[in-house]
Amino acid sequence: MPLGAFKSGLMAAAGAEKFYSTTGAPEEGVDGSYTWLKWTGAGSLTINSLPGGSLAADVLIIAGGGSGARSGGGGGAGGMQVATSVSLSATEYTITVGAGAAATGGNTGGLVGTDSVALGTTSAGGGGGGDATAAGYYGGSSGGSGGGAVLTGTPSAGTAGQGSAGGSAHATTYYCGGGGGKGAVGVNATSTAGGAGGVGATNAYDGSSTYYAGGGGGSAIGTANFGAGGNGGGGRGGATDSSNGVAASANTGGGGGGGKVSYGGSGAGGSGLVVIRWLTP
Repeated sequence: MPLGAFKSGLMAAAGAEKFYSTTGAPEEGVDGSYTWLKWTGAGSLTINSLPGGSLAADVLIIAGGGSGARSGGGGGAGGMQVATSVSLSATEYTITVGAGAAATGGNTGGLVGTDSVALGTTSAGGGGGGDATAAGYYGGSSGGSGGGAVLTGTPSAGTAGQGSAGGSAHATTYYCGGGGGKGAVGVNATSTAGGAGGVGATNAYDGSSTYYAGGGGGSAIGTANFGAGGNGGGGRGGATDSSNGVAASANTGGGGGGGKVSYGGSGAGGSGLVVIRWLTP
């Protein structure tokens, strides 16, 4: 039940003072016994008073996804993690929502997404995809989840508890590995197809069963056998020799798709989000 973009506070009882306020226009809702707030951009949560003398919250933190490479590997998903039963105080808490990494062109590998931070927990931005023309960058970069590899590069690692490694490329062709997702490593490329992005994971803190943090798909060369984006907002690889990788979906933390080798630019990573919930007093 969204309440719109304004400072909001839950009334503990009719006529009672608000016990919290927000900035950043979070969406607000109630799901069963929980009240939740979802930020898709920077903001804050201020606890003005503690109902019953104490308040514990659960928080979901998803970082921005990495971008795919201009010539190959899929971007890794932004780190996704939860913290439970976080004890809150009567103070202001800053909410940082990481941006997705920008798309790339030229002889440039994929870029790393931006971290998200809330209630003392940091999720790492997703790693960039490996590039076929940037020397020393065949394996991509590490992050919340790692970027997919190109040629003989070693797939990049994810961060423990936040995401998975990228997928391997085919060693003698330009079929490239998929970026890692929260739920699974990026799929390895074959001699005939780019690797799909690793699947993400669900979280119901905002009352939904949405998948988040899917990896970006790897590209291919000369055919339409691109890697699909991972379930959770990941963008697919480029479909033809002149096409770009597809951008990840906003506010999923998904990784961007790799561009077709020598021609296409890459897909940008998806921005992250933060959800905080507590038992409704």
